[in-house]
Amino acid sequence: MTDGEADQATRKLDTPRRRRLRANWTSREPTIPLRLFIDYAWDNYDPKAVASYLLAADKGFYHQKRILYEGFCTWVVCPSRSKLREDSMVYRIAKAVDAAEAPWRSNAAGFIPTLGDFVGRLIHGDMRFFQEAYYPTGGAMRVLGALPRAAFKRALAKRATEMLEAVHMMAIYHFHLTHLTSEEYDHALSKETCGAVVGRIFRSNSNRRFVEDRKVWKKINKSLDRRKIIRRSRGKTKGLIAMEYRIHSSTLAIQAWDKSRPAIAYAYAAASIPTDNGRTLLHELIATKSTYKQHRHLLVEWCGRARYVVDHIIAECSQDRGNPERGEPPFEFRSCILPVEPRSFDPPALFSLSTTKLTEAYDYQRKLTADSRRKKANTPLR
Repeated sequence: MTDGEADQATRKLDTPRRRRLRANWTSREPTIPLRLFIDYAWDNYDPKAVASYLLAADKGFYHQKRILYEGFCTWVVCPSRSKLREDSMVYRIAKAVDAAEAPWRSNAAGFIPTLGDFVGRLIHGDMRFFQEAYYPTGGAMRVLGALPRAAFKRALAKRATEMLEAVHMMAIYHFHLTHLTSEEYDHALSKETCGAVVGRIFRSNSNRRFVEDRKVWKKINKSLDRRKIIRRSRGKTKGLIAMEYRIHSSTLAIQAWDKSRPAIAYAYAAASIPTDNGRTLLHELIATKSTYKQHRHLLVEWCGRARYVVDHIIAECSQDRGNPERGEPPFEFRSCILPVEPRSFDPPALFSLSTTKLTEAYDYQRKLTADSRRKKANTPLR
């Protein structure tokens, strides 16, 4: 073969598909200085690094921002539940692998289906996805160890109670700072008083504004013998489980606030961002309906409002000054929030707060405190 024939053969092999394949599997460094995915998004979860990457122009590796967004949404709802956060990212990693394999798996009639899966990973995936996300997180065995999607949704809705109580406390703070400027009610900015006021205003048997019913599969008739059940297993019917949460007393509300502090600014900001059909972004997070593709246009507004919550609401409150007697330093809310431009907003109408409700709750709490002090003063010492 002459040199001209060799060059011509090489040019024929240089197809768009081959160029894309070479680009996918060429090791590229990210344009912004971040640690490896397994470090900042898995082992040592860093919400500030995750948010900065979600807002960056760099696309990252294959489906990286979708995976990061899934874990970030779970962290906002349940910041203390690392297993749920990891399961949410594992679900998105598995979806990414399936998205790469599915087109070639369906067209693998002429050859081995497993070969089609391998070809799909080569063409649609890239090296960083498998090196940083898929294999370091556990690969196929970690996917098998994750909660089923239906069970995950129920667990997330059930464990969102703590964050929802903290969000209601934040609504009290925001409304107080916006509408009550009288010095008469300055004492209400304490964490203890705010927890009691939340219980007074919002406490009821159940509250389902943020939580939806969850679908589960039920047998048609449990009295059937095993053979009939197996035969009619495809005839299962969908049942609904009422996922509710309760507003607790002041003590439990304060505990919920302490557990939710890292993500409370993002959660309250999400409750102020409207979506479709009278819902908010927080509704979508708890219902696991928020995706990066659907809500990425809200990220800048979301992070800006979270910064406003930290700088102009939490900074004016006295709920986290620490406990010097126990050696507890104050919680640093800014450590989890990006240093972006704050975006102000009014108290969400979703919480149905009014000056009358708030002042009545304050007066009632003040009366209880006075009665308690009087009772202690009149109790003789033994």
